[in-house]
Amino acid sequence: TQANRLKARQCAGSPRLLEPLSGDDLWAIISAQLPQASALPDWPKETVLQRFKDHDPQMRPLLAAFIGDAISHGADPFEGGMANLVAAVLEREKANWSAIGADARDKRLLAMATVCQGLPLKVLDDLPNNRFLDRKEFNLREQRFAAIVGPLRKGTDEGPTDRRLAPVEPDLLGELFALNEFHVEDGPFPDWQHADLEQAWSISPTRTREFLARAIRDFANHPTTLWLQSNPPTDAAAAEEHLRALQLVGLEAALASREQQADAGAAAPGRTQVGPPRWE
Repeated sequence: TQANRLKARQCAGSPRLLEPLSGDDLWAIISAQLPQASALPDWPKETVLQRFKDHDPQMRPLLAAFIGDAISHGADPFEGGMANLVAAVLEREKANWSAIGADARDKRLLAMATVCQGLPLKVLDDLPNNRFLDRKEFNLREQRFAAIVGPLRKGTDEGPTDRRLAPVEPDLLGELFALNEFHVEDGPFPDWQHADLEQAWSISPTRTREFLARAIRDFANHPTTLWLQSNPPTDAAAAEEHLRALQLVGLEAALASREQQADAGAAAPGRTQVGPPRWE
């Protein structure tokens, strides 16, 4: 049976713990974006990796690629923090979208698909057509969307054969894109943005909860993140998912704080580390 085949492929004994990439691995990702790493004396390996760790303790491989990309464009990848690093890549991506004709309504639909982690096509006619494409308009632009996020995907919360518009990926890029699309510079959130974010909770409470949790981790000070945190949806079931997101991120922060305190204690003279070794 399928269950037996899966069991035969499982690791024997305890789960296998995967170690994070080494400094050499991360440098290989960074330098792969550069024309000649040896020709960049202002960016020696040790300095780049240390500054990377200072800005992103997780040292995520995607950000390593973005760092290499920034250096290759003559920019300081650490100026303004990791949010600016992602924003620079996003702006170039959006310029590519505009070059193939994507307009504000296309981007708004992509933002909704990103918050919902995939937008079922059958909900298109339920969205306000003064701000979103209806199903007929979407069909005329389907090839444009395919060029941006790939072909339509199968499977939604309602059924395995339903088709949905894919989110903007990878997640870091999609998160910042969607957060920006739902933000108005230098002003309060207008009523239509309240309604659109409420609609996202209605379309997929669990996926919107996952988006919110990631946004808090990655872009905690973004105005849209702050608004989402402090404005739970009106639907009771969606409000529970909203609360779960806040609880999850709060628990993660508490655990991270405990680990930092344990590390500090272990490093202090005369202190003995208690418990199993951590996977760094």
